[in-house]
Amino acid sequence: MSTPIVNIDNMTIDELLQRGMETLSVTLGIVGAERFIMAIQTEPFDYTQWKQEHSTDEPVEVCHQQILDRCQNNPIPKELDILPEK
Repeated sequence: MSTPIVNIDNMTIDELLQRGMETLSVTLGIVGAERFIMAIQTEPFDYTQWKQEHSTDEPVEVCHQQILDRCQNNPIPKELDILPEK
């Protein structure tokens, strides 16, 4: 299981919803975020099945390198980059 970039343990539901909407809006745009929410609400979606279909048996080192390669080719938009600078 992956660790979230932001610690949500002490977030209220309102804070979590706000942060989620901000992330969706920045990533997908307002219209894309609304379409995503509509799709989640209206389409049958089984997260457990999706996770099983998209999981990998690759060693963690291979997954890590794939993530690094993907991040290098698709940098995080500045407004979503919440990690402290090195």
